[in-house]
Amino acid sequence: MLKKKTKPPNPRQSSARAAGKRSGAPSSPSTEPPKLSQFKVDRGRKRRILSSTARGMLGLCHYSFSELLRYKMERVGGKMITCEEEYTSKTCSGCGKLKENLGGSEVYKCVFCGAHMDRDLNGAKNILIKNIEMLF
Repeated sequence: MLKKKTKPPNPRQSSARAAGKRSGAPSSPSTEPPKLSQFKVDRGRKRRILSSTARGMLGLCHYSFSELLRYKMERVGGKMITCEEEYTSKTCSGCGKLKENLGGSEVYKCVFCGAHMDRDLNGAKNILIKNIEMLF
C-alpha cells in the first residue's frame, strides 16, 4: 500500500486559521510582542536547541500572527492585550521569591516555601498574577 505524501503545513496559513478561530472567542487573548533578538544565533556560545528546531521557530511568523490576531479581534469588537513576561519562570507563584539557577528543569522546586509544580504552570500563574490588572 502506498503512503500518501503530505506537505508540511504552511506557517502563514496555519497562523491565519488559528487567528480566525481565536477571534471568535469571547475573551481577550494576550500575547507578548516577539523579540527578534532572541532568535539570532550567538556563534560564540554553545547552542541549547537543535538547529532544526531553531529553523522551525524562525519560520513561525510570530509578528504576522500577532498582527492578524489583532486585526481579527478588532473586527469582532474584542481587543488584544500585549503583556510582559520577564522572570515569570524564575519567580515562585507561591511566595514570590526569585530562583536564579533555574536551568532546564521541567519541575519548579522552590527552596524558600517548598512548592513543587510544573515549570510551565508556574510561569502561566505568574503571567496571570503580573498582568491581571490589564484584563479589568
